[in-house]
Amino acid sequence: MQIHEYYMQLHQLREHSDTAPDGSYAVTIEQLAKLFHCTPRNVKLVLRKLEQQQYIRWQPGRGRGNPSRLALIGEPADVVLPVLHSLLLESRFKDAFALASDASLPLSVKQMAQSTIARQLGLRVETASGAPLDVLRVMQNRELKSLNPHAVFTVFEAYLIDNICSTLVEYEPDVQRFVPRLAHAWEHNGDYTSWTFYLRKKVSFHHGHELTSKDVRSTWERLRDALPGPYTESQYVKNVQLHGDYAVEFRFHRSNRFWLHFAGSIQMSILPSDWMPGESRLIGTGPYRIAEQDKQMLRLDAFDGYYGLRPLLDRVELWFLPDVYTNERHYMLPDPRTPGPGTSLETSGKQAERVHWPQTTEWQRTMLPIAHGARYLLFNFNRPGIQHNRAFRQVIRMLYDQKALVSQLRKNTMRPADSFLPEVSETAPFPTFSSDEARKLLQQSGYNGQEIRLFFLAKEEETSEAEWLKQRCADMGIHLSLHPMQQVDSSWIQQEADIMQADELLEKDLQWGMFSFFMNRSNYIHHLLEAEQLRQLGTLLEGFVQQGEQERWNILLRAEQLLKENLWLLHGSHTHKKNHLHPALQGLQMDSFGLIDLSQVWIKHGDAL
Repeated sequence: MQIHEYYMQLHQLREHSDTAPDGSYAVTIEQLAKLFHCTPRNVKLVLRKLEQQQYIRWQPGRGRGNPSRLALIGEPADVVLPVLHSLLLESRFKDAFALASDASLPLSVKQMAQSTIARQLGLRVETASGAPLDVLRVMQNRELKSLNPHAVFTVFEAYLIDNICSTLVEYEPDVQRFVPRLAHAWEHNGDYTSWTFYLRKKVSFHHGHELTSKDVRSTWERLRDALPGPYTESQYVKNVQLHGDYAVEFRFHRSNRFWLHFAGSIQMSILPSDWMPGESRLIGTGPYRIAEQDKQMLRLDAFDGYYGLRPLLDRVELWFLPDVYTNERHYMLPDPRTPGPGTSLETSGKQAERVHWPQTTEWQRTMLPIAHGARYLLFNFNRPGIQHNRAFRQVIRMLYDQKALVSQLRKNTMRPADSFLPEVSETAPFPTFSSDEARKLLQQSGYNGQEIRLFFLAKEEETSEAEWLKQRCADMGIHLSLHPMQQVDSSWIQQEADIMQADELLEKDLQWGMFSFFMNRSNYIHHLLEAEQLRQLGTLLEGFVQQGEQERWNILLRAEQLLKENLWLLHGSHTHKKNHLHPALQGLQMDSFGLIDLSQVWIKHGDAL
């Protein structure tokens, strides 16, 4: 145990002790031996070190019945931050992140520690085998759960998979057509019951295996088995035929005009036939390969054997601090002239040897175009409660007023939403309701003051919106209790939530994004809607893949209308995603989720800025 850890244990002990005016409290050597899990002799050694570093004042008890007294000098921040800074200067990032995530730290100290780490992340020019490497370190606010394309759930997981893996084709929204990736060409027969893809030759997976048609077939078979049902369209696929090593044909029972969208989806990222989910790291053919992965960090190294253009950043390290709850992303570059607290330039030699930035390093704060997708409320019909009553849901629709939400929270990042598509929301009427109408409906519903449980992710914007809705419900006499979640647990939500507040961002292939939202069994609607509701939704989407583009859009909008008209789902707002970017970061391209394309970004060094 490190000396600062002993100090934090003593700090926690003080919180549960009677403290004298001089800040001291009574304690015995035997009590400290139990606390430190060591012998009384070692306790005395620890106390001597703490005294030498002026962390404590120790007054041994004299005689029987006179306990010793201990006083802490300073506060936890005075002890933790210098230790943290030393770890960062030694590039011991794992130890630094472990310290900043320590559950025993007071919240204020955690926030200061995280801020210190943030200032020290960013670009480092490091050396490996005598060659300089551009390394970008970025802090993320969510623990990484899974990198299995077949079970992808969050936007961030999809983003990482897209940098590690490749699909057969890719949708380009600017030109509204599909372009080659692993397949350099493709074709279908006259009635769309057969699609054949022709693979690039000499494409390597990260572990050296060469891509062949067998890998495409095995990828499809794993996905089919992992996600049975209409989402994978398994009822349409008759078989998969291999025509040598570089051509693969999908044959269907019925016409499938939508297959390119499926072939270009994250879920259909091509994996090697010898990859086993859960037994090894994700292996793909993408621009980055996983070099290291644990709960604290994911390290991505540029893949020199990539079939496309090699990334310009040599390494990207993503460090996870789940206690940081914000929706804004900071892509940072450290400045050696502005070291963290308690460190002088003279003592930060390692930093000074790194990249030197110009005197002005102002942040560029980018506001991305409004995202396709929306924040929404979804009622849980698999849990008994008043939410099954349509009149009550209508009251919540009145209280969750889209225009009031945007104007009262005063966020220029929000726009009222009546659809997942901003284009549809722009023409929506957004009717207004009086409080008298809402009270009359509430009385009709039979609501009698019972608790309504709202679940949401514990992030800044989600929390402020939930608190806003709670106050509006309270004014109407509705007892809405808030249940922030640090991580998503769908089974727990299904059992305990009455309403779920969520955020859906659509992929750049909008038709696939909408279809996936309705049909992906990992999504909230498949956990919170009951069987009859899902049957109605499935009936609307029956035959979807056989239709042309315009009719598919009509079907998707009718499916969304089903959710709206029945008040199963209440749209709230569209959002702009914000990034904070250092001006030395060049080649920035943002995807539909507002995340930078790691394969394109590069660093403009030194005087070139």
